Amino acid sequence: MRDSRSGTGQTGWWIALVAATLLAPQPVPAHVLSVVDGNSLISVDPHSQSGLQDWEVDGTDHLFQQWFWVRRGDGGKERSLDVLPLVTEEIVDANTIHLRYWQGPLVVDVRYDLMGGAPGSGGSWIKEKVRLRNRSEQTLDLHWFEYTDLDLNGTAGGDLAAFVPPALMLQFDAPTLAAVFTTNIVPSHWEIAAYPELLEELNDGLPTTLADAGSGLVPGDWTHAYQFDFTLGPRERVCIHKRKDILPVPVIPEPASALLFGLGGLGMVMR
Repeated sequence: MRDSRSGTGQTGWWIALVAATLLAPQPVPAHVLSVVDGNSLISVDPHSQSGLQDWEVDGTDHLFQQWFWVRRGDGGKERSLDVLPLVTEEIVDANTIHLRYWQGPLVVDVRYDLMGGAPGSGGSWIKEKVRLRNRSEQTLDLHWFEYTDLDLNGTAGGDLAAFVPPALMLQFDAPTLAAVFTTNIVPSHWEIAAYPELLEELNDGLPTTLADAGSGLVPGDWTHAYQFDFTLGPRERVCIHKRKDILPVPVIPEPASALLFGLGGLGMVMR
């Protein structure tokens, strides 16, 4: 004789499963988000490694790719952020994009605020905020990577690149200077390399530690990355605040002098 309680038990199990599914953060449909401010436009594809894929200033696109990778623990591989379930993608106001990814104990919020200059000025700024939250009662060992491939003046080659301690990357292709820097946390490691070396390193299935080395003093297609190592306690969070600046500078004929000019103007850039 069949146990009359089995149907009730199965029904309860299905109800619990459906409830858990409905309550869990749900992935959102794929599309690209764009915002405009002043003379500038940015576009973000949060569903692929393209990430922040356009930064147009006065009609010229200076960016090929900027995105994030994360690894838990010292072993295993880092994964690009888009592999995690995307539960929120929204344009908060006319010039702000907000993304939220959530998997297990880790919640990641990314916010881009675009500040365009006056038309024809050649200047533009992006304020970036990343918040990492540990929603568990266990310690979370995280390694966070930000990869950037600037193509200044809309071209892949001809750029110079340099790291200025403790937290500034400069890239130059006359007449455009780009600065990428943190404003509240010094990165644990950094690296400059020719495309696609860093991208391949982040995707090779092995744990990565950036080399704290590299310079682009010869014109080329340079990329750079920052690494941040965190140990988050139970329910702890950490924020990384960054700035990305595009500035026009006078044309200087020889590349080495141009880079030195950028370093000399560091005070102007960091204001």
